[in-house]
Amino acid sequence: MALNKPNQELRRELKELGFAIEQAADAVLRITKDCRDVEVSAVLVQCSSKIGAAPPT
Repeated sequence: MALNKPNQELRRELKELGFAIEQAADAVLRITKDCRDVEVSAVLVQCSSKIGAAPPT
């Protein structure tokens, strides 16, 4: 399948989103490693509130 202009833009945006997700995952991993005595779900709720994400249900 040839990539036309809209597909190329979509591909670029998806790559950028993938990179952002990788960075967020790395940040969460660092946070949870630093908080050994804290429940991981509490850390994730705190982290999600800082980035504006909906808390896990």
